Amino acid sequence: MLQVASSEATGLVEENKQLKRKNEQLMTSLKNPDIMKTAELFEEIEKWKRKAKRLQIINEALCDKMNNDEH
Repeated sequence: MLQVASSEATGLVEENKQLKRKNEQLMTSLKNPDIMKTAELFEEIEKWKRKAKRLQIINEALCDKMNNDEH
């Protein structure tokens, strides 16, 4: 039983090391201006998609109103 616990602890230690390495890689990536610019551009694209959707809904509503007013 002690050997199983030791094996599990070793596995957890190795997993912890891998997570720390991944965290360091991600933190390094965040400092990269190209990565930051890409993230900002994705945010900007999403903002414009939401704006376009709102305008599409308004446009459809206005068209419906115009069609109803004509009849």
